[in-house]
Amino acid sequence: MKTFLLLLALGASLASASTSCDSDWITFNRASGSWCVRVFYGVFTKDLASSLCANHGAVLSGVQNADERMKIADAARDIIVANRRRTESINVAGLWLGAKKKSTCQLANSCAASDRFEWTDGVTTGTDGFKFAVVQSNPKNQCIQQIVFDNSTTNPGWPGYQHGDLEETDCTSVITPPYKLYACGKNPK
Repeated sequence: MKTFLLLLALGASLASASTSCDSDWITFNRASGSWCVRVFYGVFTKDLASSLCANHGAVLSGVQNADERMKIADAARDIIVANRRRTESINVAGLWLGAKKKSTCQLANSCAASDRFEWTDGVTTGTDGFKFAVVQSNPKNQCIQQIVFDNSTTNPGWPGYQHGDLEETDCTSVITPPYKLYACGKNPK
């Protein structure tokens, strides 16, 4: 009986440990379980950002809902401010997310904006995390970036966008906007 109770306690301990993320990762509680996300800074293409996530045992993350979308945007904002040099004026950045355009939505306006893309992280589901800016640069683009403003919800240089909105973009873009971040996601250890 003592052995059974010890195994039961050990199993409960391991189960609770497997639902927590490392301290520098954001924990999101989803219907499928916990999901860990961390935002990193660097001017990279989507493919390179994806490779860098793999170095952390992660993938480019999807966004399950509006709450996750804004928490990731706010974490990115904090990183922009922390990486700003005194001579720089970083006021907008693009954050790579794990999504791709659906094969059935390749033609311009063939699908609604919230239904054009699908998450690629293998965990994120649905379309609740999609909120695109009113203005879209090019409906033929295959990737998504999240637009992050440094200290406000809007930016006069980016009319039609709000902090945290998503934008369709070229997967190799490193120039618009010129500052890039990426969100890695993984299951807890």
